[in-house]
Amino acid sequence: MNTASPRLTVIIPCFQARDMLPVQLRSLSTQQNAPPFELLIVDNRSTDGLADIVAEYRPSLIAAGVTEVRLINAHQEAGASYARNVGASQASTELLVFCDADDCVSAWWLSDATALFSQADAFSGSAIPVAASSFGDNVEELRALIESPTRDLPRLRPQEDLAIPILMGGNFGMRRSLYRLFVIEGVDPGAGDPPVS
Repeated sequence: MNTASPRLTVIIPCFQARDMLPVQLRSLSTQQNAPPFELLIVDNRSTDGLADIVAEYRPSLIAAGVTEVRLINAHQEAGASYARNVGASQASTELLVFCDADDCVSAWWLSDATALFSQADAFSGSAIPVAASSFGDNVEELRALIESPTRDLPRLRPQEDLAIPILMGGNFGMRRSLYRLFVIEGVDPGAGDPPVS
């Protein structure tokens, strides 16, 4: 068991994610050079036995160095943004990273996030679409589809000139103090993901 204090909190909003979540949990249990992190799986009105999946994978996540795996109830409202807000309110760290249940993060996702937090208070990652027919349950095969054969160091790139800067909901990081500002200022959970100011 990892007795270190977490440096990051990973938040995954979930709705009916029992069949999809295992791939993401396996990808999180095989992170390279990741700092200690806690994992918050936020159940947003699931009725598919999500708790059973979390219980099944908790031991392997803890064995891989995750400091804590918590299943959090977010049943009051529907929606991923609401579930993210509930997760952020329960986090024990200042550094928050968000991913979705139906994805597979790269082996360096948390290492890269840590490096990016030294450069910015909020950042959005990229996403590489994978055809549903190619999205199996083998994490290494999925990573071969999404990861570059050469390891690039993470770096901030300017966002395209948009009317309103946005964060990709399924792959972003933000300091908790900044996230709180969005919630306190009345980000509408149904309006999508909070903009970066």
